[in-house]
Amino acid sequence: MNALVFAFIWGIGAQIDENTRVMYDTLLQEILAGEDVNEKYSLDLEAKYPEPVRIKTNLGSEYQSLFDLSFEADECKWINWMKTQDPYEIPVGQPYASVIVPTIDSIRTNNVLQRLLTSKKHTLLCGPTGTGKSISVMN
Repeated sequence: MNALVFAFIWGIGAQIDENTRVMYDTLLQEILAGEDVNEKYSLDLEAKYPEPVRIKTNLGSEYQSLFDLSFEADECKWINWMKTQDPYEIPVGQPYASVIVPTIDSIRTNNVLQRLLTSKKHTLLCGPTGTGKSISVMN
């Protein structure tokens, strides 16, 4: 179930802008908690759905958004993206312009990109100028 939740987060969430991600994240967290989103948002769905069911996931407590979390299938656990790699140390003597400090955005973009490419999936990175798309692809 956890891998399905991760796929649902990123299958849709990767293509939407940051403002919409906040609303999408809220909706997903409510669904995972078993809240009746059909009632809450007055959704007009043609099909009748059963009562909401809480989806069992062990997300932990180190997140504000589901986009802060990665699902590690080998260990079957959720982990904050910042903890998926060793702490960054600034290289001594490197020119300032060549130092690239990993952020949660770059870490998750690189990770999702790596997962897609190793699965031989066509990939398109999009986003505003200066968000590290070219650097992610070159890495």
